[in-house]
Amino acid sequence: MTPDLPTGIVTFLFTDIEGSTSLWEREPGRMQPALERHNAILSQAVAALVLVYFSSVVLLQALVGILTGQRQLAVVTVLSTLALAAAFGPLRRRVQDFIDRRFYRRKYDAARTLASFAVAARDEVDLDRLSAQLVAVVDDTMQPERVSLWLRKGRS
Repeated sequence: MTPDLPTGIVTFLFTDIEGSTSLWEREPGRMQPALERHNAILSQAVAALVLVYFSSVVLLQALVGILTGQRQLAVVTVLSTLALAAAFGPLRRRVQDFIDRRFYRRKYDAARTLASFAVAARDEVDLDRLSAQLVAVVDDTMQPERVSLWLRKGRS
């Protein structure tokens, strides 16, 4: 027995993880968490957008109905759709940033990390402390399994 197919309007959403085909081949163990993250971001973004869309249609219909005395206006649906389309990019970024902050390591921001380390390094004269700060910055931003710093002895 085959399951009943959906009726009415059916929507398909196709998305992509950049470079996913080669990443699946090279690092399949890292792709499953990336796929889960991708799905979580899209699920939350779509749920928020659906809520915003239907809320805006209902609220705008009520407001326009009060002002004009008419109930169902196509312009309200069009305006709501345009507002939703404009809001999708920023909303997706906010949801992604929230998920990154909540569940995944911080994104590597090379410019900010380098600037803050440069400020600390400018005033530091103790090589051991400077080395420890450098190792801490690399460990914090890139989170490798191991960090080591090799220094060559200066010429005397």
